[in-house]
Amino acid sequence: MAHPQAVGTVRQACVDTGSLQYQIVDSHQAAKKLGLKTLPGDSSSELIFLHLLATAPPRQQFAAEAYRHDYRISQMRYGLIGLAIVALLGGFLFGAKQLYDNYSLRQEAVALTASEADLSWRYREISATFPQLGIDNDTLRRVTDRQQELLRQQRVPNGAFILVSHALNEVPNVHLESLDWRLGDNAPATGTAARNTIGELLKSNNEIVVLRGTIRLGPTSTPRQTLATFEHFVDLLRVDRDSEVTVLQQPFEIESGRALRGGDVDSDDTQARQFAVQIARKLAP
Repeated sequence: MAHPQAVGTVRQACVDTGSLQYQIVDSHQAAKKLGLKTLPGDSSSELIFLHLLATAPPRQQFAAEAYRHDYRISQMRYGLIGLAIVALLGGFLFGAKQLYDNYSLRQEAVALTASEADLSWRYREISATFPQLGIDNDTLRRVTDRQQELLRQQRVPNGAFILVSHALNEVPNVHLESLDWRLGDNAPATGTAARNTIGELLKSNNEIVVLRGTIRLGPTSTPRQTLATFEHFVDLLRVDRDSEVTVLQQPFEIESGRALRGGDVDSDDTQARQFAVQIARKLAP
């Protein structure tokens, strides 16, 4: 490889032989072919080889690691620059997304404010046609809230009445004369329950039902049949596990440990036998 001006001289000096042949290459033509902008000024080929090393580096590297120290530093610098560019682009994208979300929220807030103003204006127009109640809106709202609270605390004897009705359907010979229902504990109405306020009663989880009635089986019935009917009626009331049934008065007053005999009761079998039963139930929360 020689400078264009030295090609002729080199060709004259390099004569081919049988074992050695020369191929003279113009350094300027080779540089243009490789795309080198700066042409060599003499026959030296360092610029051409350096350009080839930069554009098409060899796969194998024979230089020691000490000679490649600056190259490694250059690689690290370019890697850090690349990471910085990626982080910067990511920050720009995240900031752009935040700006778009902020803009969308502002637009939504403006739309909601306009809608709220329009609805308020329409409400004032409609409320102007309402009849005047003589109280302000705050008082009316408190009264309404209090009514809703009382409705939530309302206690009704639906469960107890359903239990009693099922038992009466099964035993038609039992006739009720009175049914007393109250909230509170097992104390009578003249005791603790009478001293409780309405609010405390509404908060109670217990209800008391007192049944008073008679058993009418007919003129040929025996005292044992009357007691069996009464016990069957009480067993039906005890089906509900949440109920505690207490017998306050039996159809026949029999002392404990004494057997029932025909002479221990009134001779008039047609007389209706009265009883009293108390049911204590737990209300559902």
